[in-house]
Amino acid sequence: MEPTHKPQGEMVSRDRETPLNRDLWQALVEKAWLVAAILIAAAAAGVWVGQHSPSVYQSRAVVFFDFGEQKVVAIEEVDKREKGGVDFLNTLANNLRSSAILKRAVTAQKLAQHPYFTGGTNTLSDDQVARAISGAVDARLRRFTRLIDVTVELGDPKLAQQIAQSVVDEFIKQSGEDRMGVGQSAGQILIDEERRVKERLAKAELAVQAYVRTNSISLLQDANVMSDEFKNLSSQCTEAKTERLLLDVEWESAKRLSGDLDQLLTLASVSRAPEIASLRDKLHTQEANVSNLKLRYLEKHPAMIQARNELAALKKTFEEEVRRAPLRIQQQREAAVEKEKRLELALKEQEKKLGQLGVQRIEYDRLQREAATERQLYDTIIKRLREIDITTPIKKNDIRVVEPASFSSTPIRPNKRMILLYSLALGSVVAFGLVWLLQQLDTTIKSVDHAERLLGLPVLGAVPRNRLVKDGKSRLFMSDDPQSLCAEAFRSLRASLGLLGREEDRKVVLFTSAVPSEGKSFCCVNYAVAYAQ
Repeated sequence: MEPTHKPQGEMVSRDRETPLNRDLWQALVEKAWLVAAILIAAAAAGVWVGQHSPSVYQSRAVVFFDFGEQKVVAIEEVDKREKGGVDFLNTLANNLRSSAILKRAVTAQKLAQHPYFTGGTNTLSDDQVARAISGAVDARLRRFTRLIDVTVELGDPKLAQQIAQSVVDEFIKQSGEDRMGVGQSAGQILIDEERRVKERLAKAELAVQAYVRTNSISLLQDANVMSDEFKNLSSQCTEAKTERLLLDVEWESAKRLSGDLDQLLTLASVSRAPEIASLRDKLHTQEANVSNLKLRYLEKHPAMIQARNELAALKKTFEEEVRRAPLRIQQQREAAVEKEKRLELALKEQEKKLGQLGVQRIEYDRLQREAATERQLYDTIIKRLREIDITTPIKKNDIRVVEPASFSSTPIRPNKRMILLYSLALGSVVAFGLVWLLQQLDTTIKSVDHAERLLGLPVLGAVPRNRLVKDGKSRLFMSDDPQSLCAEAFRSLRASLGLLGREEDRKVVLFTSAVPSEGKSFCCVNYAVAYAQ
């Protein structure tokens, strides 16, 4: 087996580290009282901080959000659309701690007059209290769930529970109000239009009844007078007029709601547009793709960046397409107007060809057609109003309170045990750092090895300290106490000097020191006696 040789640099490094570690350990032993004092002071400070820190209590409520939103586009069909994934839930969490929700909670609970915030002074405003509790309210989404934890941390456990429950309740109320408000403007327009169409329908039916009473019934009941072509044109003209009237309503609604994308999407002509439906499906697919990528990659991963860029581009295209909806409805309305004019012109020409049917029959058919048009338009508006009424209750169960706000009698802060541990850790760092600093600033020689390393000279002998030397008694150990450690140290010094060379070359031995009264005479006399022996 071949011996392994370590590099010389590594051996030198270890030779240097070993004395340094030994010196530091010796300094720690010498300054153990200082280390103990600092640790005791740190522990006392930690206990004091733990005792005098204000107690903080936490109340938590858990809210569940249902992704499935049922949006009624027609009575006979329900479109289940899943909202965005993690981004959507994080947006809801941010809305839970928004200033608007906090202000609603403050107003509902009358917190502006609560002594916890006023401190016995004048009543604060709702905005001031909302800003004061904004830092205490937090809402966080649990990973891989649809649950959001709403927490409130305050010095009063009952007040924390009250605010947490109020924040959740007010958010649910706000969501309900928002859902009720979606399509409210469009619904009001439909109600106004329904009133006008109902009046026109009543007038048209009265006109038909009056005409029947004043003219020949047999002529009016003759079903074979009107040709098939005239019936077809009449039906087409009625449908064109109905389509044009519906587009008028849609156009008026679109003009009023042009600044709100969400309310524009409540219009049937907008939500059912093939371009918007296709973009909406692509947007949902891309949102699901981004949510899946977030589980595998970080935000700055190329795949995540590309997916988010594609999602942003789809959102921008979708918003632009929705904003172009009023223009598209206007174009459809203009086309419907042209179609209605063309059919009316064709119908008039057909009426001339069928002049033999008589003026009474033509007038009766016109009145019947107008009444049928108004009836069809009225039925369509009533159907749309019912759709809006059905949409609202279907959306009411999106948010559920899984766990009401809890009451905790045990504070979450201060954690006295952790404060004590942190204080001891900090005290240890300070103590060891101070000892190391004192050791670096100390220039005295502590040991024989230290002297050899510092001076670069070999040590020939080491004389131990003795209390009698300090008192000035029995300075001559070689004769007074030859069996003592000091006497043995001088005999060892004599032996070491004897190994330095020939006796003729060391006739004179010089004892010296840096300052007076360091023991030159003591060493010289005892060494002389040892040498004489």
